[in-house]
Amino acid sequence: MSSKQVVLLLITVICCLFFLLFLRKDWGRQTVRKELRVTQWPNDPLNDPKYKVREDFIINMIALNGSRPYTSKEMKLLRELAQMKEGDCLWRDHRGDAIYLLSLSPDPRQREEALHFAIDGLKDPCWYIRVLSVKALDRLRAKETVTLILPLLNDPQPEVREEAKKTLQKLGYQVGE
Repeated sequence: MSSKQVVLLLITVICCLFFLLFLRKDWGRQTVRKELRVTQWPNDPLNDPKYKVREDFIINMIALNGSRPYTSKEMKLLRELAQMKEGDCLWRDHRGDAIYLLSLSPDPRQREEALHFAIDGLKDPCWYIRVLSVKALDRLRAKETVTLILPLLNDPQPEVREEAKKTLQKLGYQVGE
């Protein structure tokens, strides 16, 4: 080994040791925690313990990926989230997630509920919920909702327009530029 390679190896080992020490001492997390305590914004959902519980629930349901019908307890919470309309988009982002999750269910009755929630979500003022509602209708192969999706091709939000276009194409309709 040349002296250059030895020096590089030595520097790499020192950096790794420093990184491990940094992780072991938990320095990075403490800095972030202190920063969060200092800069809490009023009405930030991340400060609300209910938000974290809902977030964890959504993550667990996403992991299922439609592998089984939802239990009655899961359906109850998904219904509550899918109907949530108070607050701004950040508070209601779980509404869109719940609507889409309902569309993943293999159970026909649960998919029927998803259809109703998705149709309602198309009119939501929050663009994120409109996008997930269109995705849910795509997942449900809901051709009967084409007339409800068409107006979204003129939505002010580009993400909504793009999702509406993709969904209409997947449902067998030609959509021009």
